[in-house]
Amino acid sequence: MTRFAAGGILKACCGGGGPYNWNGNAICGMAGAVACEDPSASVHWDGGHYTEAIYRYIAKGWLSTALTLIRQF
Repeated sequence: MTRFAAGGILKACCGGGGPYNWNGNAICGMAGAVACEDPSASVHWDGGHYTEAIYRYIAKGWLSTALTLIRQF
């Protein structure tokens, strides 16, 4: 996971500030919330959902494991 922003693994890409870029009064889509420039470098989109990049990372792991198991039969 070295492709993700250093020190920002817990920080949301879209949010309203603070140490984790999450503020219940300014969640993504509300006034005061801003999105990062490169969502593919973040793990969390809005503090509650992962970014497309991390979902792709997870899916590759699941699919490679599933294909390995299928090939054993």
